[in-house]
Amino acid sequence: MASLHHSQSEMNSHTLTPAALSAAIENKFQISLTESTPVLARETDRYCATLSLQTATPPFVNRRTFTLEIDFSSSEKTFVSVTPDNHFLRMTTLYDGTAKDANAIDLIVVPGLSSHPFGSFKSPLVAGENWLRDYLPQILPNIRVLVYGYDSRLLQYEGKESILDFAKGLLESIHSHRGDPVASSRPVIFLGHSLGGLLIKEALAIARDETNRTSKDEQFFKVCYGLIFFGVPNLGLRNEELLTTVIGKRPSERLIRDLIVDQ
Repeated sequence: MASLHHSQSEMNSHTLTPAALSAAIENKFQISLTESTPVLARETDRYCATLSLQTATPPFVNRRTFTLEIDFSSSEKTFVSVTPDNHFLRMTTLYDGTAKDANAIDLIVVPGLSSHPFGSFKSPLVAGENWLRDYLPQILPNIRVLVYGYDSRLLQYEGKESILDFAKGLLESIHSHRGDPVASSRPVIFLGHSLGGLLIKEALAIARDETNRTSKDEQFFKVCYGLIFFGVPNLGLRNEELLTTVIGKRPSERLIRDLIVDQ
């Protein structure tokens, strides 16, 4: 699976379609996408396409930008830059139906500890389908689904972030994806799993803090209408085995100690 980001400015006045993007990818990498069509979502200054591939060797190198030749007609082609992200770090738009309804909402999803923002919500029955992107919009077509990715792998984790640091990154990404006046006033509902729920609560606490909050924080806090949590350790974790797994493997140990309840 991969999230493909490509600049909208390079498209000029053209509207990118899944069919045009599929044809360009097939031509570039000599692969078939007959069973995996890219799902497109327009962002402020770019398109975001999510794509699942059943291949032994991924055609994309993570974070390595490449060029695609998009064929809009028999006489006109446009070259665009594409950056793949296999880990879905920071904010990714999975679906955007906000143009269809004035009463649209943003659903912001934050996965749990050591979880993948896209893979955590994949269908167990249909390969490549994701219930946030493919099923939920069938019931709620007037939503924009944003998933936030952060590196919380236990044994391969190389960062030094705490829960507070992750929450600050979440809040920054939210502001960048809700920058225009229409988006900034749109109601927000959060969906958090496990550690993701703690990041959401911490981000809301930062936005509510009157001593340090910005005007963006204040506006954002006012339009947060709901929280949906599952498996969130609101009182901390009592899992000594988890702590034993990461003892001495800093900085993973620091992150887990933020979660473990003191005896």
